[in-house]
Amino acid sequence: PKYWQLPHVTQWLPGETLYSLASRHHHVSCNNLPTETSLQLFGHGCQGSMHDMPSRIDAFVLRTEGMLGDAQHIIQEHTLLPFYFPIRTQSDATNAIAAVRHGGIGALKGRLGILASRFGASHPLKLCPACMLDDQEDHQVAYWHMNHQWPGAWVCLKHQQPLHYALFKVNGEGRFHWCLPIDVMHLHGIDSQRLEDSQDLLFRLTECACGLAA
Repeated sequence: PKYWQLPHVTQWLPGETLYSLASRHHHVSCNNLPTETSLQLFGHGCQGSMHDMPSRIDAFVLRTEGMLGDAQHIIQEHTLLPFYFPIRTQSDATNAIAAVRHGGIGALKGRLGILASRFGASHPLKLCPACMLDDQEDHQVAYWHMNHQWPGAWVCLKHQQPLHYALFKVNGEGRFHWCLPIDVMHLHGIDSQRLEDSQDLLFRLTECACGLAA
């Protein structure tokens, strides 16, 4: 069935990831299985559910009838791919966009140099507890923010607090599941003493990560 024939979310929340929007759809649709949501939004039982670099973007645009933007907008504004474009060639960027638009990402992380980076390739989901409270008050749901997910983002610039790491979708756990911040356990990404010792550096690093993505 088409997305718009189902209970659905109607718009992006400020700075929201594609994975977050799809997770909200999973909740309001009352789907029992993650594969139901994947099939509805991406036309495939597994592909599309990666939280950092989802695939089959063209299928998502088709199934939502373009009401949430075209493929270029979604990739640029709601996935982690743009973070890597400034440090790769134009050809690499073009091939990466084609990969996430039309099918599985395959060896995309290797081709972008992510596997060889010091950040690692898992891109753990991150959240700010203060943002969760604000989101629930402003939007009635806590969601995943793009500016928290960039590699090198250690703190929430809005609340001046260290980000937490979700204990989910790491090392394959919950690989195909759809979850929101309220659904997962999470831990401090950095302890208070280290934050105090390196606060200026961590804030500048986070600002650089957000700037590179922009």
